[in-house]
Amino acid sequence: LKLPYRPKNIVVIGCGTSYHSGLMGCRYFEKYLGIKSECILASEFVSEEYIIGENTVAIVISQSGETADTLLALDKLKALGIYVVAITNVSTSTIVGKCDKSIFLNAGREVGVASTKAYVCQVLACMMLSTAWRGMGYSAGATECDISHSWVEEWNDVFKTLCKLNITDIDHNIQELVGLCKSASAIHIIGKGVDYITS
Repeated sequence: LKLPYRPKNIVVIGCGTSYHSGLMGCRYFEKYLGIKSECILASEFVSEEYIIGENTVAIVISQSGETADTLLALDKLKALGIYVVAITNVSTSTIVGKCDKSIFLNAGREVGVASTKAYVCQVLACMMLSTAWRGMGYSAGATECDISHSWVEEWNDVFKTLCKLNITDIDHNIQELVGLCKSASAIHIIGKGVDYITS
C-alpha cells in the first residue's frame, strides 16, 4: 500500500469497536514506524477543530463502510486535502468510494453490535499495515537502504502459528471462565500497553 509521501503524523478515525481497534493501531504505528499517531472518535473529529500537520495520513475504520459519523469525518479530511486509507469489511461501501486506498477485511458477515470478527481483523490489518510501511521505508528517519520486505516473512510466521491453534481448547477455556464469572457482582479487567486497550 504505497503512499504519496512519508507520513509525519497518522490520524485514525472510527466509532465504537472500530475506534478501539484504531487505538490498538496507533500503538503499532508508533512502535513499528516511530510516527506520532492519534486515534479520534469520528463524532469528535467532526464537531471539534483538530490541528492536522503537514504530511499527515489518515486511516478511517468502519466495519460496514457506511458509519454516518465516520463518513462525515472522511468528508472533512478530504476537504483538508489529507490522504485517506480505509479499513473496512465491505468492498462496495461508500467509504471505499471516497478514500484514496482501501484495505478489505473479508471477515464475513458481522451480525452483532459487539463486533468480534471485524475487530480482530481490523487490529490485524493495522498490525500488518504498520510492518508493511516499515518495510517500505516509511518509518521515521528511514533511508533507502532501510527498505526491506522482511515483513512478509514475519506475517507468514504469524499466520502459521494461528493455523496451529486448537479452537476446541480455546472454547473450553472460555466456557470455564464464563462459569467463574456468571455469578460475580463485579469484574475487574486489568492490562498494560495494548492489553490495557483490550481491557
